[in-house]
Amino acid sequence: MTYSITSKDSELKISEKGAEIISWKISDVEYIWQKNSKWWNKSSPILFPSIGFTKNNTFIHKGKQYEMPKHGFLKDSKIKVQQKSEDTIAFRFKTCEFNYPFNLTLDLEYKLKNRSLQITHTVENHDNSVAYYKLGYHPAFSFLHDEKLEQWEISTNGSLKGPFQMNENGLLKKSNNPGEMKFFRFQPESFANDALIFGANKLSSMELKNRKTGRCIKFEGLDFRNLAFWAPSGAPFICIEPWDGSPDFVNTNELIMNKKSALNIPANQTHRKSFTIYL
Repeated sequence: MTYSITSKDSELKISEKGAEIISWKISDVEYIWQKNSKWWNKSSPILFPSIGFTKNNTFIHKGKQYEMPKHGFLKDSKIKVQQKSEDTIAFRFKTCEFNYPFNLTLDLEYKLKNRSLQITHTVENHDNSVAYYKLGYHPAFSFLHDEKLEQWEISTNGSLKGPFQMNENGLLKKSNNPGEMKFFRFQPESFANDALIFGANKLSSMELKNRKTGRCIKFEGLDFRNLAFWAPSGAPFICIEPWDGSPDFVNTNELIMNKKSALNIPANQTHRKSFTIYL
């Protein structure tokens, strides 16, 4: 089932599968990548409770081993709608329905205001002990009017550390560039070795601008550990990915409590974050 919210000339469509944004049109112009088998069969998956690959596709908690698919299991699940109005929709997802050792609830809200979209999530730990998770966003923005990857550049109000690279198993390696930058310009070969994954340092806003067309995609209110960018080589879109967490590092072990790439949430506590995308 697909849900729709509107605001002035803007319409957002969200699938019940993974609460994934599958369309964002403004004045009948589509800005979200329309999934297909040639390039990528997703549009904007939510990565939860994992991001990327887990080492050996498993983790261990209290002596028990658990399997974890790439990017977690929310993206392939039907998500229940909690509330809906003309310009706002809220979803709820519970991990207790899966083979996962932590009892978490993820509340997700989309609020549309013409050319802007506010996304808010709240993670609640219902256990009486600390829990671990990762959460990331993966929206793909279509290129318009023959735009090319090398025309795009990033500027931020904080700094980007890295980028980190991934090995052949999708695990993170140490960055070959330990410095920090506020500005980055893409090249045709930028994604030859998969995604570019940066650490985010005091970064709350990011602008992706096309030097030829002047088009901008802005993210405001960011408070995430990492910021990643990805597209298949030659694809007519780019993914902008705020992440709390990351794929596992090459040198990690399977104990989830030892994974630096995961967040921990204290017993009976909540984590809440909100950011806005402007087109």
